[in-house]
Amino acid sequence: QSASEDTVLDGFTITGGYVDRARTATEDNGFFLPQPGGRSGSAGGMWISDGRPVVTRCTFVRNVTRSQRDDWCGGPALLCMDSQPTIRECSFIENVAFAEGIISTGGAVLNVRADPNLIDCTFIRNVATGQNGQYVGGAIANFYSSPRLDGCSFIENRAFGPEGDTGFMAGGAVFHHGDSRPSLTDCTFTNNFADAGGAIYSQQSVSYTHLRAHETVLELVCRLL
Repeated sequence: QSASEDTVLDGFTITGGYVDRARTATEDNGFFLPQPGGRSGSAGGMWISDGRPVVTRCTFVRNVTRSQRDDWCGGPALLCMDSQPTIRECSFIENVAFAEGIISTGGAVLNVRADPNLIDCTFIRNVATGQNGQYVGGAIANFYSSPRLDGCSFIENRAFGPEGDTGFMAGGAVFHHGDSRPSLTDCTFTNNFADAGGAIYSQQSVSYTHLRAHETVLELVCRLL
């Protein structure tokens, strides 16, 4: 918490993190958001709050968040709240956000009122899923956040529910909610999946430059700048 840019985490592997059950959250247009200082089904791997640390050449693999009934979960690898970290050359692999009854958001990274810089990062087979809920942002979900993504790759990330689930499923790779205005430059999307926006789903204006999509549905539900 409150770490400066002089705080550097370099070359670590963060794996097997597990958080179960959200207890402190508020609702915003059907989406539950964690509150500072409260418990939430989030951040199985790392939580950055009110700081500007640098995380470089780290691997986040198979971290899990889980929430059951009337709760909220997301960001099993990384939760950024009210912060501006720099995340460089990191890999996010097979992380899972699983919710029952409410919302599963950000299968790897969840940003809440945060503006991180993600540079040359790779997101592979991360999942936002669950039962009888909503599933958004297979790799990254942004709530009132304006991150900068530069040179990132998104491969086979998914936001989905079980067969027959009629819940909202959007942003197979990246999901933007509320007043989120991210910038994406030189990013690649390959085989990501969701019912709405297989690659990206956005409700606000977003800056996109030199995006490449291969065998995925690039549905931009937004106003392009």
